[in-house]
Amino acid sequence: MKENNRVLFVGNGIAMQMGIAEKWDTIIKDIAKDYDVKLFPDTNNYLPNNMQIVIATNDNVDKAMAEFCEKLKAISLTDEQKIFGKKILSLVVLKLLHIKK
Repeated sequence: MKENNRVLFVGNGIAMQMGIAEKWDTIIKDIAKDYDVKLFPDTNNYLPNNMQIVIATNDNVDKAMAEFCEKLKAISLTDEQKIFGKKILSLVVLKLLHIKK
């Protein structure tokens, strides 16, 4: 039986360090523009990012996240970025998080 690849989403801090990611507030603002939604920083910034996305997409989260995933899949990494990513994934602490089915 073929084992599925696993992904551990640890946030965008590592990707930002690698130069391939944006801050969540920028991502949310861009999504809101795509969905023609006006954000209110005085209110929205007090909500967790996942709830801000609900507002920014006018509750079209499934569609917006599918589009966002396609953008993520289209990212091309340099050899240096791939090496850095492999080093992060080989850290012993990540092995502690392995979950068996």
